[in-house]
Amino acid sequence: MVYILFVCLQKQTNTTMKRKQFLLFAAFGLFAASCSTTDAETDESNEEVAVIEYELDTENSSLQWTGRHGDDSHIGTVSFSEGALSMKLDKLESGSFVVDMTSIIEPGGQGLVEHLMGLDDNEYHKPEDFFHTTKFPTVEVSLGEYNDGTLSAELNILGQTMPIDVEVDLKNEDSKASISGSFTVNFEDLGIPGFQKDPESGDGISPAVEFELDLALKAK
Repeated sequence: MVYILFVCLQKQTNTTMKRKQFLLFAAFGLFAASCSTTDAETDESNEEVAVIEYELDTENSSLQWTGRHGDDSHIGTVSFSEGALSMKLDKLESGSFVVDMTSIIEPGGQGLVEHLMGLDDNEYHKPEDFFHTTKFPTVEVSLGEYNDGTLSAELNILGQTMPIDVEVDLKNEDSKASISGSFTVNFEDLGIPGFQKDPESGDGISPAVEFELDLALKAK
């Protein structure tokens, strides 16, 4: 009788142990599945967003300038020779452009253009009066941040570095991008002789030059 009771107790103990083992394995299986799902979700959420590279469409880009001397004004254009832009979604990653200063056009007369480019060297006009293109044929533009419609940039002009902030509209899609806007850049701090006022009369060409920018870019 005692032996039979012992056998029954042993069977119950084994059954209980098996149930505990089954529950333990089941719990482990659910935990592993949960971890696998979490990892998959994490990997999906951390998927790298591609950076889109754009190059300047020089034929469909323009930069118009307006210079003022008192009540008089001159309007012309200057061209970009190259440029590139990197965007991640709608965020500017980097960008750079090269302005060809030998491409200055002013429909009013070739004399002003030659003076602006520094091609004159006589009693009245000197190459360094304005942009001295024989020595500095380009202006390099490096883009910084773009926030709330304001683009920060740095100009490498006449051997000097000049930071600027301009109000522009920057847009991008998968296949194209654009930068456009009207703004003024003041070159007074560069010490350009042609922008210096006459010490006696206070008269002179304004160093604040107005620009209208329209850049078109296409995905590489």
